[in-house]
Amino acid sequence: MALFGREKARPFDDLHRIVIEIYSATRRLDIYWARLGNKKPPSMNEKTRERLIKDIEEYEKVIWWANYPDPDPIEAKVKKVIEEIEKICEPILRK
Repeated sequence: MALFGREKARPFDDLHRIVIEIYSATRRLDIYWARLGNKKPPSMNEKTRERLIKDIEEYEKVIWWANYPDPDPIEAKVKKVIEEIEKICEPILRK
């Protein structure tokens, strides 16, 4: 950041948060899929099972977006970060 200045770090921090969001979703899915796949889940009533399925669907949207009615939740964030980073880097790359 020495080259750009501390005030220009925000989009790079945002990109890091996106990566963490994706990583966290993969970890949660691993746990939730295992819990859902358990033949005899401990104390899982229908309400808990439905909530688990809803959570799985939300985390799956972060990992891959395919034919969901809502827009891809990651794509817009990444596009915004790319635009901001390009604005920061362009003057330096043109030198």
